[in-house]
Amino acid sequence: MYMIKVKNLSFTPVSMLSHTGEQLVILDCKPERSAHFTLTILDGDREYIPPRDIALKGGDGYVRMMLPPPTSDFNAAVILTDRTGCEAARTEVLWRVPREWTIYVMLSSHTDIGLHNSQYHQRYYSEVFLDAAMKLCDETADRPEQDQYRYVMEGTWFWNNYAADRGEEAARNVVENYIKPGRIGLCGGCAGNHTQCYGLEQLCRSAYERSRQEEKWGISTHTMTMIDNNGISWPLVQAYSNAGFRNIIFAPNQWNPLPSTVYYRDTRHQSYTWNPGAGGGGARVDVRYDSDIPMVFWWQGQDDDPDSRLLVCASTQYGHGAIPFGFNPNSKANTASLESMENAVPARITDIEEKVPYDVWLIANYHDDQHPSRDVTDLLAMWNAKWAFPKFRTLGNPDEPFDILRNRFSDVIPTLRGEMTGGWYQHPLSAPIILAKKHEADRLLPTAEKFSTLAALYDSDYAYPTEAFRRAWDSLIFNDEHSYGTSGYQGRRVYETWMQHRDWVDKAHNTAETELNRALDALTSRIAASEPSTVLFNPTGRQRTEFIAGKAVDIPPFGYTSVPVPAPDEPVPLSFDGLLVIENAFYRLTFAENGSVASIFDKIAGHELSDGRNLAEFIYTEDNHKNFVRPGSAIFAAYKSTDGITVVTTADEPVSGARVMLTVFLPEHERRIDLELKLDHVRAMINNNRYYRYCYCGFPFKLVNCRRYCRLNGAVAEYAVDLTGHGTDTYMESSEWCCAETDDYGIGLLQSDSELVEFDRIHHDKTDYGDAGEGSAIYAYLANDWLQMHSIGGSHENYRFRFAITTYEGNHRSAKLAKTAELWCNPVIRRDIPAQNGSLPQTYSFAEFDTDARFVALKPAEDGDGVIVRLCGDSRGASVGILGEPADEWNDIVERSTTKGGVSDGFSTLRAGRGIFKTKTQSIYDIIGSDGVPAPIGSVYTGLITEPKAARGEENGMLYLLWGQNIEPDLGGYELYRSTSPDFICNEGTHIADVEPGIFRVGRYIDRGLENHTEYFYRVRAVSLSGVRGPLSGVFSGITREPIE
Repeated sequence: MYMIKVKNLSFTPVSMLSHTGEQLVILDCKPERSAHFTLTILDGDREYIPPRDIALKGGDGYVRMMLPPPTSDFNAAVILTDRTGCEAARTEVLWRVPREWTIYVMLSSHTDIGLHNSQYHQRYYSEVFLDAAMKLCDETADRPEQDQYRYVMEGTWFWNNYAADRGEEAARNVVENYIKPGRIGLCGGCAGNHTQCYGLEQLCRSAYERSRQEEKWGISTHTMTMIDNNGISWPLVQAYSNAGFRNIIFAPNQWNPLPSTVYYRDTRHQSYTWNPGAGGGGARVDVRYDSDIPMVFWWQGQDDDPDSRLLVCASTQYGHGAIPFGFNPNSKANTASLESMENAVPARITDIEEKVPYDVWLIANYHDDQHPSRDVTDLLAMWNAKWAFPKFRTLGNPDEPFDILRNRFSDVIPTLRGEMTGGWYQHPLSAPIILAKKHEADRLLPTAEKFSTLAALYDSDYAYPTEAFRRAWDSLIFNDEHSYGTSGYQGRRVYETWMQHRDWVDKAHNTAETELNRALDALTSRIAASEPSTVLFNPTGRQRTEFIAGKAVDIPPFGYTSVPVPAPDEPVPLSFDGLLVIENAFYRLTFAENGSVASIFDKIAGHELSDGRNLAEFIYTEDNHKNFVRPGSAIFAAYKSTDGITVVTTADEPVSGARVMLTVFLPEHERRIDLELKLDHVRAMINNNRYYRYCYCGFPFKLVNCRRYCRLNGAVAEYAVDLTGHGTDTYMESSEWCCAETDDYGIGLLQSDSELVEFDRIHHDKTDYGDAGEGSAIYAYLANDWLQMHSIGGSHENYRFRFAITTYEGNHRSAKLAKTAELWCNPVIRRDIPAQNGSLPQTYSFAEFDTDARFVALKPAEDGDGVIVRLCGDSRGASVGILGEPADEWNDIVERSTTKGGVSDGFSTLRAGRGIFKTKTQSIYDIIGSDGVPAPIGSVYTGLITEPKAARGEENGMLYLLWGQNIEPDLGGYELYRSTSPDFICNEGTHIADVEPGIFRVGRYIDRGLENHTEYFYRVRAVSLSGVRGPLSGVFSGITREPIE
């Protein structure tokens, strides 16, 4: 006999406890051959357990054993002796008291508002899934509490459908018997939205959803989810925490079209394309157990107020959150699944314990549109029957694990600050035309609300359009959900998804325009004018000076000034030889041969803005940033007017197919340069090989040792610095402005139609992090070709992007760059009036503002008592009055009275005229047919398409048609008519189909066999079962697919 050598001895106590109170311990080692050994464990000089015999296989291996757990931590000496009594191996380990873990498992049905299926389909099945979940709750109600089935709805869009379609009685049953008892959970956000796209007031309105559930149903939820989407805008933290949110469940997806060329993707991970645990995805989102970025953290808002923070629990992608624990959404309740968990849990729990002190964890475990099933719940019950700890339980009340973490571990949870820049921030740029219109609606809708509020306060008979505005805000919020279709989804669901996106944006924009015009008509009728006049309305809370026909006109904050109708200012063409040079008192501009700007010289500062490359230059790549092209030689035209000089350059860029038109306006009296870049028929953006084409506009400014800042939608962030670290630093959200500056000089870039910028250079791989560069060059990231199915074809890809360049002394705060951008993005509104009598004077301010904070919104209070004033910025000590009434009652974002006053940064809310200001409300009612005659098409609001729409399909000569479903009980179907002329007559010759109603909240039809790239016109009407026809809809049209050249 000789001593048997044992190498690599390790001894790992695992926080897994049996129902008999014993603890799992794993002993790893490498004996030189198979043999029996004696295991001795010492606590100092005392034997912790009696020596025991264990058999070990030769070579690498391990043994699992159940041992009594310690009642206090101690340093254990672990000794192996062979049969000769010789010590074969020894190690020491700190044996801690095992943690009694509870692992919450979130079961749900991930619901994109579109994409997976058309929005109407998603709506219908959200109700089906909720019915199925309630049934499973009932089936498991007699089990031990920890083994019962529970289900979570990711957001309120999912839940609101149920009440809308099933009625209040059915919804009340869900609330009282399932949601309030914690059997089914509701998260308070809308869905997994692109929050970086939100306008200022839209961000605030999106937070109302949580409080609406509380007020209408008595549902208390303080948790929002961000599922699938891999980024969240930083200003959300301050706004949502102020609105009563406390928590975020974050379960992101690392997919993007092309995988990272920077970071290695670990293909040993299951579903490594989507699962951020693998790293190296097409979108950088560092949610990994191996990462140093915490998966549980406080996310601090920009104002650093202790109350402005949210508690975040991150899980790897929702379909893969349980894989590190040995199961997945499809796991069955069988021995193999249980063994899989027993093999995975020890390493995962031990790994987590090395990093955090908690004994509570949350994981997501479900698929897209997954039909509720008991399988996983039954598997967890099998586990709990065998193991006392960790306990696995399905999540019901989404607040529950957060409350435990907050109450027991608040002081040790780490804090992160900054933007969580997602790889999916690029998805909206795949539809730049719709995105630009959406941004315009973001600005126009609060303006319409402001003036509508005034109109209603001045005239007791003026009906404030509460419901119309509510629907418009809902449309913008629904539109910004992350279902974009940039992935491999094909066919009807994607084309109809984008028909719905366009409808949402159009509805919001049209509502804003209609109601703004109605309100201004009411207000202008009250303004006295001794002669025909032009009224200049200022929608902002800033005093401003505008130049009208060369004359300075002062306009008070949130007020107006009327001036005599100015004489036409006909621009005079300018002649020039060679390269065009224009200048005013502030700048001298020299144009490049291709129509961009070769030089901008700041005459005040004596500084050249360009680093030697062209400014405001269109840059295009068709091969994923391997090569770049720019426009060719341009044609120039220049004009001089009283207010400034305008230059229009036109050039072609043949690789993209774009006609590039740059309009430069150099104001006579302002330190600013206005730019409009129009790209017509960018044909190459519609192709048969997407994911490689990108459009930029370059502004290679020259500043040395500068700092870079971006204005987010409610905060200012330093580029590549103010980040949580989860996402990329190659670009950043830029809402309205960004800048590069030194201690004494800065260059600001204003923008109104695009939302992402890159500093230093165009970053070829957007998954990079840690190599953002330090340069002052700015590149506006305008568009990519990732979607395409939203478009008729290349000749319809016509983009417009507006910018302005300004310079300043000092820094952006002292120079009030934010104010400059606010005024530029929210221009005065002109209305002509005749000579008339009126009660309002020539110049008037409807409000008083003693604050530097931005005036964001004015609206009637939700409870009808007074009006709400929204501010953004430093509102400490703010003094605001509306029509002479002080706004002296502080409210939170969702209009509840609070003792907390103004904030150093972010959103704040005031109420004026409580008990004084009352407004009449304009109601909107659904219409149901009567006397056997069906109602007009689109008479019932659903939040989906109601007025008929048509959009091209994936095939040649195909159109998809959608319209709002009638709800008459005797609805028989629809008659559909078509023509190539808009002025057609509906008769037998133009009748093309009788359409059955179907199960969805829309009528739908596929029209095939049409000519390519041709516009077709339609009308539709409902028909009762007895054959009675309802009124015809208005004419609507669609254009079939334009073939790709």
